[in-house]
Amino acid sequence: MPCYKVKTFARNFYSLKQGPSVTDVTKINICIDWQADIHSHTWAEIKFVTEGSGRILIGSGIHPINKGDLIIVNPGIPHYEEFRRNYSADSSLCFFSCCVEDFETSMLPPNHLLPVHCPPVLKTGEMAEKFLSAFTEIFEEREAGREWYADICKNLSYEIVMLTLRLLHEKYDLSLQWQNDRNVDLVRQFIDQHFTEKINSKMIAEKLAMSRQTLYRLFQKGTSSPARYTIQKRIEFAKRLILETDDSLQSIAYKTGYSDYSSFFTVFKKNVGIAPNEFRQFHGMNVAVPDYH
Repeated sequence: MPCYKVKTFARNFYSLKQGPSVTDVTKINICIDWQADIHSHTWAEIKFVTEGSGRILIGSGIHPINKGDLIIVNPGIPHYEEFRRNYSADSSLCFFSCCVEDFETSMLPPNHLLPVHCPPVLKTGEMAEKFLSAFTEIFEEREAGREWYADICKNLSYEIVMLTLRLLHEKYDLSLQWQNDRNVDLVRQFIDQHFTEKINSKMIAEKLAMSRQTLYRLFQKGTSSPARYTIQKRIEFAKRLILETDDSLQSIAYKTGYSDYSSFFTVFKKNVGIAPNEFRQFHGMNVAVPDYH
């Protein structure tokens, strides 16, 4: 009588609890000097570079990107891609971008894929062909729109997310970072709720029952400190108020947590690249605003 060996599957420490669903799939091919607008969104974005090289800004860091790189952008993180022939030996930059949401892992907040201590750009190495195949197939399915394509795209987005988790797990011992990541998430949740108020590291540490030394240590290997994260939240909120309301810039400064317009002006221009009133005018709002220069 034949004997069959049954292989069981171990439960992964870092696993997908639900989802995902695919929001959008795009293929970008750039052969001229180009820079995308800085933006953020409520879903996660996974990009895979198929040809060429360029740069990407994510949060406060600028990262080189090359063929075979996987790029992970969590929700709410400002980012943009760019290609410049003067710093690239390649004649083009090509990449896929897959936007996914409605998912949750066993370790991170909903719609988040990247632990705070991990860099957003990863070399895929021997997994490059798997990523290329999955991205190519989901893009072609979305483009063709044949029967059942939405269900097939959902399954392919699941595959892309799971490959991403595998790559992260193989490159980093995520289990050792879990407790630190949970504490960092608590810090960020507190900032999310209070960034329009006058908060500082001492207040955050006291509210979360930790020392300031512990608070700083949590962010030592990350790309964003509590202060930097607070600024990011304030700037994104300010940009929405500037574009979606006719509030004065002075009023917006107070609403985003600044005690005076001068401080708001300095921080906004440093992080966005243009002054608040220029940002409003550049985006076509026909609102009469005072010049606080």
